Amino acid sequence: MMLEMEAPCPFCGQLVLVRADERSDERMQEELAAEQCMCSGAMRQRRIRDGRDKLEQIGGADALANGFDEPLDDAAMDAARKAIEWLIDQDLREVQFTCGNGDRLRLRAEGSGVKISRKSQHQVCL
Repeated sequence: MMLEMEAPCPFCGQLVLVRADERSDERMQEELAAEQCMCSGAMRQRRIRDGRDKLEQIGGADALANGFDEPLDDAAMDAARKAIEWLIDQDLREVQFTCGNGDRLRLRAEGSGVKISRKSQHQVCL
């Protein structure tokens, strides 16, 4: 059964009214509170998560379903995950790099989030 309860935001401690299953633990309730809280820490975490979701779609296992031949290697994905944090924190405005397989990845701060693009080129020489 779903109940309305107050749970603290893990970033600012503010109590937020959340709807949670009566069996949910304290950690789950805090996650729900962070999804609704408007403090800077919670908003930052949501933006990073959204950027990483986009990265997974374009460079991770989901990339195959989006028309790419293969996911990016671990080193490229790790670098891009870190770049997302830099872009969200406004330390950088744009990051571009060429991955081990030759694909180009571009991450750019846009509005309050991150725009990610990947360019894959196929070339045959005979």
